[in-house]
Amino acid sequence: MSSPKVLVTGGRSAIGAAVIDQALNEGSSIFATSSNCEHVESSQESGSSVDWLHWNPSDLSSIKNLVRDLGERTKELDGVVICGALPYGGLLTQTSISALREVFEYNFFSQIALIQEVWKLLRKSSTSPSVVFVSSTVTAHPMPGYGAYGSSKIAVEYCAQVLSQELKHFGIRFNSVLPGLTESPMMRSMDEKSRITFLQRTNSQRVATPSEIAKLICFLISPQSSYISGQSIHVDGGYF
Repeated sequence: MSSPKVLVTGGRSAIGAAVIDQALNEGSSIFATSSNCEHVESSQESGSSVDWLHWNPSDLSSIKNLVRDLGERTKELDGVVICGALPYGGLLTQTSISALREVFEYNFFSQIALIQEVWKLLRKSSTSPSVVFVSSTVTAHPMPGYGAYGSSKIAVEYCAQVLSQELKHFGIRFNSVLPGLTESPMMRSMDEKSRITFLQRTNSQRVATPSEIAKLICFLISPQSSYISGQSIHVDGGYF
């Protein structure tokens, strides 16, 4: 039996990197994206266990080229994990429309554009092909300052539910994972007051590790979760 073939976008993010490590440990073959050309080239030269591909999420032609290059490496995909996001904090009344467009371009439009191209590789899978979008628990808990970021993420969640119905005849499953506060550069960029507020409203009273999020994601892209589709699953330590 061949190893599962999985594409991970945002592979250099905290959660993305943890997903790659977990999936490799489970025997998957990994394709991952990076917007850093030098990183892709150096990884290829060093014989990395991950097949890194370059892309620019804000460029539709780059997304098409990514899937073309991917199609030259494999005829099918068993899983796609869409990590990586453009963080943004600021009151909506003080957020310019251009800034709002930039957040949606990266966090929403690029992800849907990728699915429009890559689903044809997923439908060729002989297992239970699965797509997991990494969203955020803020979509269920509106907070001041998160209007742009949260709106872009909840748009993805809605589309995941729609896609799970539109492509069900091809057996492709779509789910969203909603992490709470997770150890990452994004978390460290938060002001201390916001971090404390998050933790005070979390039953576990601690920050999640990226590997804790990655274990659920890897379960969702495996055939073991074949009866789970169209769901938004919280992994937030009991945030209330």
